[in-house]
Amino acid sequence: MEPILVAQRFLAAPMTFYTLWWTAVVDTFYPHIPRLPHPHHFHQDHDQLVIPEPIEETGEHALFA
Repeated sequence: MEPILVAQRFLAAPMTFYTLWWTAVVDTFYPHIPRLPHPHHFHQDHDQLVIPEPIEETGEHALFA
């Protein structure tokens, strides 16, 4: 493994531990705040991209809608 990649892993460790510590502190002082769901957990309604209908089919306004 490249030395730079090893160094990057070691540099990421303090931020990881700080994030874990911060989460534990916030959970201790604010236990009533619910946790957010995992960001990769999507609802079925958000799986499809909604494409709006055009304002006008033809004409000058259709160019700039």
